[in-house]
Amino acid sequence: MTGIAQHPIVVAVLSLALFVILILSFVILGSHWVRNHVYAFALQSWVIGGISIVVAIWGHYPLLYGIAALTIVVRGLVIPFFVVRILDRNGVGRESAPILRSSSAVVVGGALVILGFVIAEEISHQLVHLPSLAVLALTVLFAVEFIAFLMLSLRTEALASLLALLMIENGILAGSQILVPGMPFLLEIVLLFDLLVIIATYAVLAPSLRTRIGGTDVREMRELAG
Repeated sequence: MTGIAQHPIVVAVLSLALFVILILSFVILGSHWVRNHVYAFALQSWVIGGISIVVAIWGHYPLLYGIAALTIVVRGLVIPFFVVRILDRNGVGRESAPILRSSSAVVVGGALVILGFVIAEEISHQLVHLPSLAVLALTVLFAVEFIAFLMLSLRTEALASLLALLMIENGILAGSQILVPGMPFLLEIVLLFDLLVIIATYAVLAPSLRTRIGGTDVREMRELAG
């Protein structure tokens, strides 16, 4: 982390990438079209892959090249491809009756970003003094997690909730590569396994849900049946 923080150009590039990740989180939060969520998630994954490459070059962490390849290929291409196929197969388009309007959700999301910044600053002051890039990475990590949990609370379409789970893992990966760049390789392997299990589970359950309750609206899933 210290080696990366000493290069102003690298700090500027990584800061811009973190802001893009945060903006894409708001794109997902503010849209009720599930396909937009998929495209924003894919772009977010490509940006995270770019962060891996920059940190690998300037921080001398060769394992991060593997992280970049896995992130871009699996998160940025393979998972979005299969999710779009699931969308087309099940006719999922837009949330029919969102719990909160897009504008209101974005305002709440902005408040959560401020909360994430306050927590990151408090950690920096109370525990250890962090450079500005680390504070930004920690802020984005917290903010993306909070926004994803907000989506889990607000989204009525099951696939949108699934994408919120994927966004949680994107936030963890984006922040950890800057805060603890030597650790994310094993973390990414574990997270990728989780992602594939989540996608496979939804692909199996979605047709059954549409048959039993006529759709994949989570509000209709009120009871478990054996």
